[in-house]
Amino acid sequence: MKRSHLLLESEADQRYMKVQVVSWEFSESQEIIAQLEKEIEVLQKEAKHRDTVRKKAEMELNQKQRELDESIEEILNWVPKAIVDTQNKHDSTYRALRQTSLQLMECQSKLNIPVSLSLVDESDLIEDDPNPPRMVDAEATDISLLLGREWLKSKDTHK
Repeated sequence: MKRSHLLLESEADQRYMKVQVVSWEFSESQEIIAQLEKEIEVLQKEAKHRDTVRKKAEMELNQKQRELDESIEEILNWVPKAIVDTQNKHDSTYRALRQTSLQLMECQSKLNIPVSLSLVDESDLIEDDPNPPRMVDAEATDISLLLGREWLKSKDTHK
C-alpha cells in the first residue's frame, strides 16, 4: 500500500513538474505571471495602506470620543450648579426688588399718594385657591396693576 501511495505522489509530482515546465517555456506565460505578481504586490501595498489608514482613523475616532465624553461629563457637572446659582441669584434679586417695593409703598403712604403696587406677593399665592386675593384700588394707573387685572380676568374666564 505504501508503494501505491508513493507512486501516486510521484505521479502527481511529475504532472506538476510537467505543467510547470510547459508554462515556463512560453514567454507569454512568463509575462502574464510577472504582471500578476506585480498586481499582487500593488494590491498588498494598497491593503497595507488601507489598514494603516483604518487604524489611524480608529485611533482618531477613539480620541474624539474620549474628548466628547469628557466634555459631556463636564457639562453634566456644570449645568446643575449653574441652574442652582441662577435660581439663587433670581431669588435674591426678587427679594431685593420686593423689599424696595415695600419701601416705596411705605413712602407713598407717608406722602398720601395712592399705592401703585400690590400688597399681595404673587409668589405666595396658591394656584388651587378658589378665591385669590384681589386688588381693591380702582384708580391705580400702574401698568403692572392693569396687566395683573386683565390676567386675573382672563384666568377666571378660562376656568
